[in-house]
Amino acid sequence: VAGEVVLVGDHLIGPVRVNAGYFRYTANQGALGSRTDDAYTVSAKWTPAGGPIDYAIGYQNMKAQNAAVNSGGNVLNAFADTTASKGTATGSRATVYASAMYHFDKITEVYFATDYLKLKDDYRVGSLNGKKSQMEYAIGLRTRF
Repeated sequence: VAGEVVLVGDHLIGPVRVNAGYFRYTANQGALGSRTDDAYTVSAKWTPAGGPIDYAIGYQNMKAQNAAVNSGGNVLNAFADTTASKGTATGSRATVYASAMYHFDKITEVYFATDYLKLKDDYRVGSLNGKKSQMEYAIGLRTRF
């Protein structure tokens, strides 16, 4: 039996949009016992009037208690099939992120984005190759069709 609670909202304050959300997930993982996930996020986007640039910043935290892990010890996402799992982990992952976008016109923009991910306790993610934190940077050009 699985259950979930989701609360989300946003509010526009002048040129700033503030967003927030909360997610709670519980599931029975058979012989591994019950799993509980609590996740929340807060973010904001500032779009100065008349300017071609907007800025965003945010924070996300996901805490998993008794979450099933795969054969590599990495925490499986909520809703994942846990039938092949033999173990569990408890911990959290937190991410801080920011971006700036320059809009050339309504369909083309260039952006810079960065994020910092930190794992705590027994939370593991395969893409970190055993590390407990990661910093990423991105520069790109996007065209909408």
